[in-house]
Amino acid sequence: MNYQKIYDSLILKAKLRNTVLVNGESHHIIPRSLNGSDAGDNLVNLTISEHFLAHALLAQIHKHTDPNQIFALKAFFELKGSKARDIWRKTHRLARWQRQRMSIQENLLRQKLRKDYLSWIKLK
Repeated sequence: MNYQKIYDSLILKAKLRNTVLVNGESHHIIPRSLNGSDAGDNLVNLTISEHFLAHALLAQIHKHTDPNQIFALKAFFELKGSKARDIWRKTHRLARWQRQRMSIQENLLRQKLRKDYLSWIKLK
């Protein structure tokens, strides 16, 4: 999975957002632990769930080069308290629901292909 591509699209989406976030959180695009600055062009406003996702992605992207990203993800839980845990649960529930949905769609497709194949064999 290309975590960098997902991260970049998340940041781009946030930069292009037209609405002002009431409960938005400021996020360093290039983390300070990787020499990112506090300049405006390195900051983006994210929703709480986007902020959680951004740190989860950064932990995956830099797990071998910058172990601080894993600590940042842990700190996210500690600093945000129950909100982060709720988001984590919802995110995992959503991912599980998505996987189940995809599985159902794959099964339906397999059934259709099998039916088409069997009807094609009968025609021969």
